[in-house]
Amino acid sequence: YSSAASDVYKRQVRTIPKFGVLMFALAVAVCSYTALGFLVIDPSTQEAQEYFPSFGAGVWTMLTVLNGSNWPGPMIPAFAQNRAYCVYFFVYIVMGNWGLLNLVLGFNYLFFQQEQRGILAMQELTRLNNLAEAFRILDAEKKGFLTYAQVDDLLQEMYGFYEEMRDGPTAAERYELILVLDIQSNLMIDENDFCFCLLYTSPSPRDS
Repeated sequence: YSSAASDVYKRQVRTIPKFGVLMFALAVAVCSYTALGFLVIDPSTQEAQEYFPSFGAGVWTMLTVLNGSNWPGPMIPAFAQNRAYCVYFFVYIVMGNWGLLNLVLGFNYLFFQQEQRGILAMQELTRLNNLAEAFRILDAEKKGFLTYAQVDDLLQEMYGFYEEMRDGPTAAERYELILVLDIQSNLMIDENDFCFCLLYTSPSPRDS
C-alpha cells in the first residue's frame, strides 16, 4: 500500500513542473504587456504616476486587472484622459481572461487527467499482480489450475465475507458462473480465468 501511495504521490508531483511552465508563460505575458503600457501611457499623466510609477507597481496593476479584482480602477481614469487607452486594457482583458487563463486551466486539467489515467492503470496492474499471487497461493500443488470445487468454495467465502446478501447465489448459479469462466471447457480454472473472476464479479465490501 505504501509503495502504491508513493507512486501516486510521485505522479502528482510530476505535474508541478508542467504547471510551473504555464505559470511562467503567463507571467511573461503579463510583464510584456506591462512594459508595453509604459510605452503607451504618457508617464506625466496622473494615470501613470498612480498605477505605473515603477515596473513592479505596473505588474501588480496588470495582475489586478487580469483577475478582475479592480479592473475599473486603472481603466476609468485612462479612458477619461484618452479613449485610445481603453483599447490597451480591452485587448489585455480579452487576451488574458479569455485566452491565457483559460489556456492555463485547460492544460492544467489535461496534465492532471493524463496522470490520473496513469494512476488508474497502475492500480489495475497492482490488482492483477495481487490476484496472480493469490492464485499461486491457492494453487498449493502448483498444478496451474483450480478445480470447480475450489472455485465454488472461494465464491461462497467471497460473497459471505464482503457483502451481506439477502439472496446469495445458489449452488446452481455459482456453477453456471464457473462454467462461464471456464473458457476452454476443460473442467478447470486457470490463472487468467481466476483473475477475471475476482476483477469483474467481486461484490463491494460492506461498511464496517
